[in-house]
Amino acid sequence: MEENEFASLVRSLELFNKEKPGLYRLRVALLAALGYVYLFGIVFMLLAIVAVTLFYVSLNFLTLKVLWIPLALVGLVLRSLWITLPEPDGLKLQREQAPELFDLIDELRTALRGPKIHHVMISDEYNASIEQNPQFGMFGWLRNYLVIGLPFLRALTPAEFRAVLAHE
Repeated sequence: MEENEFASLVRSLELFNKEKPGLYRLRVALLAALGYVYLFGIVFMLLAIVAVTLFYVSLNFLTLKVLWIPLALVGLVLRSLWITLPEPDGLKLQREQAPELFDLIDELRTALRGPKIHHVMISDEYNASIEQNPQFGMFGWLRNYLVIGLPFLRALTPAEFRAVLAHE
């Protein structure tokens, strides 16, 4: 695909998203679901091969030696869907420790209609970031961490810090 063809495709998708955002989100969700259906279809097919083989072939050492291959592939596919990410480094801050900071976060989140922040972490890095970790591998709810570097926090004015938080 040439660069101008790609740019044209992106423009048409952006236009479709502007005109019908709900339908666009549904389309993206269905495409993502299709990928999962494909993966689970492979798992089902491999397990069916194992089941049919066990049902029709007499159980012996050679059968078991051959059947470990599809079972290992099933394990690999299922393991690839289970992603665990470590919690970000830093000290977990509680609302009672910094009520003004949490009020500012809540105010910005409401004004910008952003996602809920589950944990606020203070780190020793010169940075501020949001990290989203899935709770159940690829599936389930996201746990949102706001990581604020203390050196970064000290270097900013209150207005600059508010702008950085709004950005994150």
